[in-house]
Amino acid sequence: MDFLFQHNNKIYPIEVKAGKTGTLRSLQVYLAEKGEHTGIRFNLDLPTVGTNLSANIMVNGELEKLDYTLISLPLYFAGGLSKVLNKLKTRVKSNASNK
Repeated sequence: MDFLFQHNNKIYPIEVKAGKTGTLRSLQVYLAEKGEHTGIRFNLDLPTVGTNLSANIMVNGELEKLDYTLISLPLYFAGGLSKVLNKLKTRVKSNASNK
């Protein structure tokens, strides 16, 4: 994990990758330890939102299953992260009200 980002009353862990791939182990451990479920990755790939992702993480000597969402954005989106999170929040609320 490289950074923490505060948006409204929520803190998001951020991992920055130089290429299109790479492990997210420290981000996943942070999510598991803090009981959070959304992380952000900046890399050179296209924007995606991965939902229902899972990983087995070793936390305090015990294996835990982590279910999480990964917001993956190109590096040039870093300055507009608040806008992206606002749009995603609006989209999630809209989808929930349509059900």
